[in-house]
Amino acid sequence: MSSTLPDSELVTIANYLFPHEARIAQAHLEAYDIPVFLENVNLITNDWLLATAIGGVPLKVPKSYEETARALLEAVDLEEDVEEEEN
Repeated sequence: MSSTLPDSELVTIANYLFPHEARIAQAHLEAYDIPVFLENVNLITNDWLLATAIGGVPLKVPKSYEETARALLEAVDLEEDVEEEEN
């Protein structure tokens, strides 16, 4: 882990079944300068059937950013936005 992070402890604030959903949330948080770490994203991208077996793609942020990151994700319902565009 990088020593430039303000906090060394990472906390999972969301889990996504699909890597593209995790990447959208990652981009949203990074737009607010929040460091984001995705686990298992490459594994699930290559074998999506493993997604449910390993718990999806956990989105992690440093503990010091947890409250802000949760608020930003709650303020934007990414799934709702995608569904509106499809209709």
